Amino acid sequence: MYAGVIFDLKEGEMRRQGLDRMGGELRTGVHLSSERMKTFEKEGFLKILNWLHKGTGSLSDRVRNSLVFFNRACDAETERERLSAFLFAVIALESLFSRDAGTPLRATLADSVALLTESKMEARSTVAKRLRKIYDRRSEIVHSGKHEVSSDELRDAIEFCVRSLFVVLTLAADWGNAHDASLFEEIDRRKFS
Repeated sequence: MYAGVIFDLKEGEMRRQGLDRMGGELRTGVHLSSERMKTFEKEGFLKILNWLHKGTGSLSDRVRNSLVFFNRACDAETERERLSAFLFAVIALESLFSRDAGTPLRATLADSVALLTESKMEARSTVAKRLRKIYDRRSEIVHSGKHEVSSDELRDAIEFCVRSLFVVLTLAADWGNAHDASLFEEIDRRKFS
């Protein structure tokens, strides 16, 4: 099922968010299962949009920043610029889950995505391994100049962005003007429960 979800922002807000090159719309262009769409509707899509537009906490800033990079990833994918799309997707994940300079980003991304998007241990392990491979690929590109990205790598990076943003948006809309710590506390809670 094609979600066709569009996040419209006011023109001044679009420029501030760096979205004007696409007419100011965040087009996900992703396919969500009917189960995911029902959850999205149940969790209050309008509540999520309101939080996204009006949230003032550091978490809403983090999510909006992640959405900007995710939007760029989708735009690059549409333009068949696989390398750019892949890098923007990984940056979207980094902007969503990076904690501080002393925390290893590869492990943080793998753990955060796995803990938020999966409930069973085996599935979490699989997702964490896939995410580590994606981050390793990103490092090869950035540090070693290897510029080839497979369609599977791009698909995985986009999928992890979609799933992570979906979960964070549905959780954060209930948290209000929360700080980043709320997200990290939720990840830690899932890790130790």
